[in-house]
Amino acid sequence: MSKGKGKTRGSARKGKLPLGWIVAGLVILAGIFFLALRGGQQGEAPAEGAIAMRAGNFFFSPKTLTVTVGEEVVLDIRSTGVHTFTIDELGVNVRFGTGKATVRFTPDRPGQFEYYCAIPGHRERGMIGTLVVEEGGGEGG
Repeated sequence: MSKGKGKTRGSARKGKLPLGWIVAGLVILAGIFFLALRGGQQGEAPAEGAIAMRAGNFFFSPKTLTVTVGEEVVLDIRSTGVHTFTIDELGVNVRFGTGKATVRFTPDRPGQFEYYCAIPGHRERGMIGTLVVEEGGGEGG
């Protein structure tokens, strides 16, 4: 008799999922949904006239930016981690985290300037680039 009850119990449980599996499945589905939403935000086009830039584990891409004196520079940065975009000579120092950040500044003189991440250790590990500021065309029209 005990043998029969065991079979009944086993067959009744056979169709049910343990609560832990259900919770794990819901967590996985929620994670996929969250990543899909973030993926849509990450894929947005930069603002019109903005320069698209990436900042990640000890890198900026592109490594060289060329702009014009007196014209506003708008950087549309996609970042992983916490970083800064810093140019000492031009007084630019913007801190941002993971996701999308916008950095705006207007260079007031021509030259070549190093931009870097001021988070301790990042600059030293290669998170630097060069901003080339050129004189405006002036002629034409």
